[in-house]
Amino acid sequence: MNQIIVPHGTNVKLQEIFKLSHVAINLALKGKYKGRVSEDKAKRIREAAKKNGGWEVVKVENEKSRTL
Repeated sequence: MNQIIVPHGTNVKLQEIFKLSHVAINLALKGKYKGRVSEDKAKRIREAAKKNGGWEVVKVENEKSRTL
């Protein structure tokens, strides 16, 4: 799962909306929420982050790195 980066202050807004700690919000945004936040809530946090200016980091594999 790809990480979602949010603008400054958005994390605090998400904490207030979902009544969760900054740690729980960060885990959901990084996709490492299992055992800490329900899958449904993590999905809603990630969607809300994107609606509030967040963007998803997509890793692209380098062709040259595969040949080394």
